Amino acid sequence: MPQFSTIEYIVQRGPPTPLIFLYVVDTCLEEEDLQALKESLQMSLSLLPPNALVGLITFGRMVQVHELSCEGIAKSYVFRGTKELSSKQIQVSQ
Repeated sequence: MPQFSTIEYIVQRGPPTPLIFLYVVDTCLEEEDLQALKESLQMSLSLLPPNALVGLITFGRMVQVHELSCEGIAKSYVFRGTKELSSKQIQVSQ
């Protein structure tokens, strides 16, 4: 459009999706190192945006996938390292 020097566009988008953070933590540590890890995780969590989604996977002798969606209700899924599972077996229905 030659008669205009600028053109403005309005992009129609849905609500922005929140940021997603997934923590994967090795728990096979000495007590002193575990304490330092705990402090680091607490600091990191305190710096996240309030609407961020957070996931936690811990592993040692077994792998645990922790569900953090409900306040006050701890839920985790435990997988043994000696048993092979297909992706269909691991899926959780919502």
